[in-house]
Amino acid sequence: MEDVDLMRLSSSDHVAEYFENLRMIDLFTTVAESRDRFPGSQAGIGDLFSSYKDSHYWSPSAYWHWNLRMQVSANLGAGLPQFNEPYFNLYNDNLDNIAKWTKDHMGGRPGVCIPETMRFSGQGYENRVVAQDPRNQLQRRLQPYFNARTVSTGAEVALWAWQQYQLLIAVSSLRPIIN
Repeated sequence: MEDVDLMRLSSSDHVAEYFENLRMIDLFTTVAESRDRFPGSQAGIGDLFSSYKDSHYWSPSAYWHWNLRMQVSANLGAGLPQFNEPYFNLYNDNLDNIAKWTKDHMGGRPGVCIPETMRFSGQGYENRVVAQDPRNQLQRRLQPYFNARTVSTGAEVALWAWQQYQLLIAVSSLRPIIN
């Protein structure tokens, strides 16, 4: 593992130790699944790991921003911004695909509206039966349910990019100058 900001937590009710363990599990999972072009995560876990043994009850082929954002936050808090690169690649590399998806599914609107749940190719994806069609996520014509009309994901991705940038600037200003 890279240089990580470790923490030792304790409290009389042992809640602090529980959070210390959760953080270590998150860091372990991040190191295991965030070393490729895109993150390997879905439903808050790496595709390599599941609390349901070898089963995945969420579509492992879709990225859910709700869960990805928690890993971005944990990486920033641990001083490991480099493990966020696959997260930013997922959205940056698919910007053209996301713009096309937005135009096709949001009444011809220009720009991008990042789907809350998305395939690796930038297309919105929701595999719940109530969606009627698994590709109907983030569509203007759908009634609100789960993620059908979640339109704040793009703003959140931009906020994480800004926070990542601020951390990288802060870290680079702390490095000593070597003559």
